[in-house]
Amino acid sequence: MEQKYDGPKIGFHLDAAHRGSDVKAMQEKTGATAVQWYSPGSKATPEDNAGIPAVYVHSNHMTTAIYRNVEKSNKAFRTQLETAAKIGAIGVVLHLVNDATDNDGAKIKQLLKFSPDFKRLKLKLILEPTASTKNYHNATRCLEVESYLKAAFTKKTLAWCFDSAHLHGGGHEMSGDGFLNTLECFRKSLHFPIQLLHLNGSLNALGSGKDSHTVNGEKKGSPMPKKLVAGTPLGLFTMNLDKLGKWADTNHVDIIVEQRIFPLVDATTASVCKEIVSAIRRGIN
Repeated sequence: MEQKYDGPKIGFHLDAAHRGSDVKAMQEKTGATAVQWYSPGSKATPEDNAGIPAVYVHSNHMTTAIYRNVEKSNKAFRTQLETAAKIGAIGVVLHLVNDATDNDGAKIKQLLKFSPDFKRLKLKLILEPTASTKNYHNATRCLEVESYLKAAFTKKTLAWCFDSAHLHGGGHEMSGDGFLNTLECFRKSLHFPIQLLHLNGSLNALGSGKDSHTVNGEKKGSPMPKKLVAGTPLGLFTMNLDKLGKWADTNHVDIIVEQRIFPLVDATTASVCKEIVSAIRRGIN
């Protein structure tokens, strides 16, 4: 029996070096109900995520060589899928291939061979367009990707993830209601659902084709912002987080604040992270 939906899950991104104690501290100090692990190792256990309703795995960036059918990467990706299933993940986030010349979908079709793995492990393949795949930042190109995969995947095994920094780099305005308007255009156009949102600030210009994420609001090494600006953490544009929460609730979409926030659970950082979660939840009925 499918679990009853009880609202969007909101949480943060953890690197492979983090452990279960970090998840517990994050949950207690920020009120997070979701976690995204980057390439968790074979030592990861279900206990690492105890009490977290929504767990996602972000695949190692090196595994994108699966689009070129590199056997070593194929094997590594399958290992990541096994680990994701073991720790109770909903799905595995994978960046789309960075090749605008893939006009016949040959590289995208490399994903077809993994369809049985996702079905067997009861995982979702969650595709994330990046800013350098600018052609994928419009619904027409995303629909092309879907057309290559639709025969092998279902709505239970394939979904989308959209990242605010990637969309910004692809030419979409993220401030104010820009993020919401863009998401709604994609939602209405696509066959497969939007499963996950990544909130990131960007160090690059609008439409630059680049997506260098902000760290602690600005750049690596900068101090964590101690306040919110217009209800939004510094570095996350000036998007309306309460409206974002309402949209996510209506459309059953989870949210990961992915931009690197270090250290995640010291007093100052935890306070701001808790405000982020609270701001998003204000829009949820």
